[in-house]
Amino acid sequence: AYTAHRGLLDLHRMVDSSLDALVRDIGLVIQTESVAVVGIEDLHSLAHGFDPQTVLCRLDNATQNPILLVAEPALCNTVLTRIWRCERETDSALTQVEGAIVQQFLADVVARWRSAWVRNGIEGTLPSFVAASSLSMLVDANSADAWFVARTVVLDPDEDEPVGVLLFCYPNVLVPRLIE
Repeated sequence: AYTAHRGLLDLHRMVDSSLDALVRDIGLVIQTESVAVVGIEDLHSLAHGFDPQTVLCRLDNATQNPILLVAEPALCNTVLTRIWRCERETDSALTQVEGAIVQQFLADVVARWRSAWVRNGIEGTLPSFVAASSLSMLVDANSADAWFVARTVVLDPDEDEPVGVLLFCYPNVLVPRLIE
């Protein structure tokens, strides 16, 4: 049977290849590893300590039930280190400029995500960028009972080590529409 987990994994493997050029430019590779179901409290727990940068997306023709794209703090730090070409303190909070850079990176991810689905013939259910901020600023506005999360690991190909994670978070009510 074609399950929601399998369907989302297939959709995100399409996205992986479209993100290749974006992350390759900063010396990284990307791979969607799994899909899990989490509760709203799990998303809230991501915001403890250093607040992950997040973008809010909507599927075309859907005014409710937004999607979240979350870059965990380790990934934010790695992206900035690669862009600035110098080390930054891992535990330091993002400056306003650094936050804006990571948010633009995530907006670029959304644009490539949309293009990947268009190239693969998906119509009418395409992600569109709405807003960018820290997770704590966006997650309170989103109260789904359950979220399907496609966990995409970002790797340093030279070290073959994960440097961070992108989380594509879908409220459970959108998943049947996506699988169709």
